[in-house]
Amino acid sequence: MPRCLLGSRLLDRLVSEFTVRTPHPPVLVGGAGPTIVDRVFDFGDGWMPLYGRGTDNLPARITELRERADRPLQVTMFGVPPEPESLRRLDQLAGLI
Repeated sequence: MPRCLLGSRLLDRLVSEFTVRTPHPPVLVGGAGPTIVDRVFDFGDGWMPLYGRGTDNLPARITELRERADRPLQVTMFGVPPEPESLRRLDQLAGLI
């Protein structure tokens, strides 16, 4: 650390700008690999899968998240095409969350 910052008000201001705020924004973990559920529990507040990429078993993954969760978890689908059938399918899955 530069000597000119030691004990200065500028340093205090810089440090206070980067302190942890509560509540923090949710951390959404992306992906759909075989270990995604474990990564969501270990590192995140929710899951953000990319529509159509490894989400064929989406109902099973959402059910597993719900059953294993010890806290509320958010599921946010990314990249959903604006097609009625896609939206209808996701609307049916919303009951699982």
